[in-house]
Amino acid sequence: MMRKKISWLFLLTVFLTLFSCRNEMETTNDSPGKHNPQYYVSLKKFLTITRVSKKEVFNTSSAHGRASSEDFEIDTTAIRQTIRNQNVTAFSFRVHPKKEGIVETEDGKETFYNMAFVKKDGTWQKEIYQYTVSEGWLSSLKAMPNAPFNGNITRIYPSGAQARAYICGFSATPAFHCYAGHTDPNDGDCGDCWHWNTTSIWCDDSTVGGPDHPTNGEIGGGGGSAENGNDGFDMNLPPMLQNDSDCDKAKTIYNNTAVKSRYELLKSHTRDAQETGYGFKVISANGITTTQTEPLNPDTVSPDRMRILLQPSSFGYVHTHIEKAQPKLAVKIFSPADINTFLAYLHNAKQNNTSLGNIFGGLLAEEYNGSGTEFFIYQLQYNGDGTDLPPELTEEQKETFKNDYLQEATKYLTEDFDISHYNMQKLFFKTLKQINLKNCVLFKIKNGIRKKITLDENGDPKEEICA
Repeated sequence: MMRKKISWLFLLTVFLTLFSCRNEMETTNDSPGKHNPQYYVSLKKFLTITRVSKKEVFNTSSAHGRASSEDFEIDTTAIRQTIRNQNVTAFSFRVHPKKEGIVETEDGKETFYNMAFVKKDGTWQKEIYQYTVSEGWLSSLKAMPNAPFNGNITRIYPSGAQARAYICGFSATPAFHCYAGHTDPNDGDCGDCWHWNTTSIWCDDSTVGGPDHPTNGEIGGGGGSAENGNDGFDMNLPPMLQNDSDCDKAKTIYNNTAVKSRYELLKSHTRDAQETGYGFKVISANGITTTQTEPLNPDTVSPDRMRILLQPSSFGYVHTHIEKAQPKLAVKIFSPADINTFLAYLHNAKQNNTSLGNIFGGLLAEEYNGSGTEFFIYQLQYNGDGTDLPPELTEEQKETFKNDYLQEATKYLTEDFDISHYNMQKLFFKTLKQINLKNCVLFKIKNGIRKKITLDENGDPKEEICA
């Protein structure tokens, strides 16, 4: 008869961000106010504290285990730090397999992952864990923050840890943390900055081998002595997923066979001398409606421009922003000219009595993630009725906006002659406001994961993952 072994885990603070104050992005101006600094740090601060290289964060040889961090998309916008006895003992990242979603649901189970750097014997050791819970458990935490954890925890990198079925429970106490140290939930300066702290975690492990939980004792028999007598880490749970009509529309546009195939083709043109692009229009014949694709012609004067030929049924376009050798500045988000092109599509749709909600603009570019090149997409949509559309820009206005845009962009340059997504998004929304184009919705798409980008109550960009 198998004897149940009850094991009290250390007091684990699993920090669930149910309503996020602000998303902290990797920027040149590292503002701790975007997250309570007790809990989250930027990638820059993580690298400074641990002295771990960017390459080690994003790349590990799979020879050390069956899973490699090369196989994972790593979110560096909300890095959770674990503090024990006033010392930082671990960091945890939200990660997910590159060909899967943030949370995968199958056969009544939800699966998500964490990558942790835990300090042992003076060195930072890297591990990846898979969490499998009952479907609906994550979403239930908003209404029931003390919902018991009932699932499996498996270390998949480095390999060697045995999966064990844990039946875990915890009591939850809501704690209020906010920018500038506010502590009153009714304080109007704080907004919806609620966070839940869970304490007193305990697990019933019915396996013979004993606890092998990433927050209890040695992790998977990895060996080594933990700093301050504890080698666990605070779980970094997935963010609450955004699910609305804008997200649904972004999915429909992106999954259009013609659009998606052209996004794929553009990946081979990000290092061309000139931008490459495609336009899309609707064709109806014999009762069948299809999407027709037309290549866009590069501008004869500027490599950063495309010539758009609008037709009554035109509904969108995609194009590249090309890599440039220093010191030429490449801003990989919609420029004033791109926004004006989008505006031209909206006016065209309004004049031809076609749906403005189907109009979109797409931009594909590449970036270096620390170990190799990855591609990302910015997709611009519209959810207004067209009654407040500003006029298209004149040639003189285009030139003025272009000069102001590039001058502003240079302020955000990093030492790698790059601009973070956070600062590019700030620049985009500022330009959009100056042009007075309202009711626009911006998305960032990477590895099929859609993120809706809006401004928070402080005017800072925040990314919310679409369900």
